[in-house]
Amino acid sequence: MFKFYGAKRRLAPGYPPPEHRVLVEPFAGAGGYAVHHRLALDRVILLEKDERIVEVWDRLLTSTRAQIEAELAPPVGSTCTDFLVALAAGRTTRDTPRAFKVTQRMAARFEPMMRHVAAVVDECRHFEVVHGDYTLAPDVEATWFVDPPYQPVGPGRPDRTRGGRYLHSAMDVDYDELARWVRARRGQVIACDQQGATWLDWNAELAALDASSRSYGEVFWHRAA
Repeated sequence: MFKFYGAKRRLAPGYPPPEHRVLVEPFAGAGGYAVHHRLALDRVILLEKDERIVEVWDRLLTSTRAQIEAELAPPVGSTCTDFLVALAAGRTTRDTPRAFKVTQRMAARFEPMMRHVAAVVDECRHFEVVHGDYTLAPDVEATWFVDPPYQPVGPGRPDRTRGGRYLHSAMDVDYDELARWVRARRGQVIACDQQGATWLDWNAELAALDASSRSYGEVFWHRAA
């Protein structure tokens, strides 16, 4: 719904559509897949370990469209505690303190982001947001969209990889255990990572993407219902 580092808003149309009317996203973030398919779903369960992201969801889902449309960007250079302002620039909780300076990028992107949120929020009122990790997901037959922090691949410090730039990062994930959990879900399952990840036997991929002047491939594992 909102901007977030690693969000699947752009990629959501490339994944298989949901085969169930119930969707569970165990690493929710901004819920890009859920928001894209919001009109095809009766129930959406989002699990998110990052408390600040849960706070953002709670705030937006309990705000009216008019309230969201009325929100204005703070002045550049001012001190701000509204995490949505930082998210507008693609910042993550690992990089952003509770109080931060508003950059030009944040100010320029905040209001367009909020206009997008306002346009879709009324169609997302059926979303349920749970603060916790994937193990708290209900054992239901559903479409499961599993998008954990990317498993670090190749050389370099793990905390600087795409999966390392979250408050609860790839270093916190036991990928072998996650793979077992993913395979045990009932219903349709879509699990994502980048090329080179080894925790599942990927059976599909999306076109190469550009990020931070580097090209990478998005792979996923799909098991139909």
